[in-house]
Amino acid sequence: RSMANDESRDVRKVSLINLQVDETTLPHLLVRTREMDSEIRMLVYRKLTKEKIPLANLKLCEIYKVVYDGLYAREQGVKDACVKYLKGNYEMFADKDEAVEEENEEEEEEATGRGRRRSKKGSGKDKKDVYQKTKLDILRFMKIFQLEKTLIHPHLYDLMDVVVQHLVHDIIPPEEMQAYLREFIRVECKQNSMSKLEPEEVFFFRSLCTYIQNNPKEFGDLISIIDDNFLSLAEFSKVLEKNMRNKDLLYVYQLLLIADMTLNLDETGRQSLVSVLKSFCLDLDNHLVLDLTDLHGFDDDEYNDIFPKKTEEEIVLQQYSASFFDTPIVQNTNDLIPICIGTLRKLLDDSNNAFTNFVLETISEIKETIERDVDDNRNELLSQKDKFQKQIELVEEELRQMDEEASGKKKGNKKLDLNKAEKEKKKLESDKKNYMKKIDEINEQINRTTIRCLYIACSLLQTCRISLSDPGNF
Repeated sequence: RSMANDESRDVRKVSLINLQVDETTLPHLLVRTREMDSEIRMLVYRKLTKEKIPLANLKLCEIYKVVYDGLYAREQGVKDACVKYLKGNYEMFADKDEAVEEENEEEEEEATGRGRRRSKKGSGKDKKDVYQKTKLDILRFMKIFQLEKTLIHPHLYDLMDVVVQHLVHDIIPPEEMQAYLREFIRVECKQNSMSKLEPEEVFFFRSLCTYIQNNPKEFGDLISIIDDNFLSLAEFSKVLEKNMRNKDLLYVYQLLLIADMTLNLDETGRQSLVSVLKSFCLDLDNHLVLDLTDLHGFDDDEYNDIFPKKTEEEIVLQQYSASFFDTPIVQNTNDLIPICIGTLRKLLDDSNNAFTNFVLETISEIKETIERDVDDNRNELLSQKDKFQKQIELVEEELRQMDEEASGKKKGNKKLDLNKAEKEKKKLESDKKNYMKKIDEINEQINRTTIRCLYIACSLLQTCRISLSDPGNF
């Protein structure tokens, strides 16, 4: 109570320092990340670090609140204390792995009856060992944040980019980062075509590449590793094509962003990328959707102002009210279409006029092909819909007649077998339900096609350049 309510800054400070952290007091400690006094806020993060409070033990909304309040604080001291807390959480995984490794070594020594000189931390490990350890530590750490939830919370998605920046700049040792990046490209990108990665790993790699490219003077060594070892654009286009149908939404989203960063390569690779992006836009069957079931199932205390509760209507409203320059809300494949069209649009800046014309023709083909397919498919789908609707009407008429017969409303009816009539009625109701389900599926197909066309048309309008001399040209 003194920590929260006492008017004296010194009393609040002493109360915080002497606080015994447990399940009861921890929520009250976390509230102090909004303390007016910056020194007390700094002490909160130092307390969390000293007590070794795992982020994974907090509610998701508390995790984001603690990290958001710390990394976005105005005072550098608070930011540094928050980074140190994050570093402690990252190193918890490494400490556990080393403890298990030492325990296994002791058991092996006891079993063989021979002592073995134990190496110091980090010595005797080859590059592969360092890579595997760093890869596992990064994945475990990133898993804490449940990144797929950030797709409907753009400010948290941006926050995770900041977290990755601090991982690279302040937490992971430079030699480990270099070994990780070199082996990641060699093993995961080239050998495995990025098909064995978790979405969190792809997010980390994309965010890492963005960060070091924006800071070339500071991360020249890492940029050289990427420039010397990363896939050609043609090779990466094959990776994108292979994975964009078989992975989840966050995974594909990050791959498209990586593609957007690799445009300064050869023309052949650009043509391959254009082909893949066009296929992605035209593929109406590839409809990835963000699963919000567990998110909507949270209790009210699982939310706060940093991780707010959102209804589907609120999410849609925020999507349409957002600026073109804002980080987008991504709920399904359609929300990735602007990224594809934006990447195609960037290809127009190439100095090769022939290639520029090729891209313009490709963008036109996207719209024309979909419109042609829409006309062909719509007539067929509407025909099926009319057929099912007529069958439903027949079923409903038969059900009405059966109800009249069962109630004895029709004159001259013989005695009815009610059990038989009831069975027939259930069968007809089941048939009606199946017909309605098929109609809903047809409506969904029609709507999906129409919406895809709208997304592409809007993306084209957002990214086109209007000629001042001839407004008809873009």
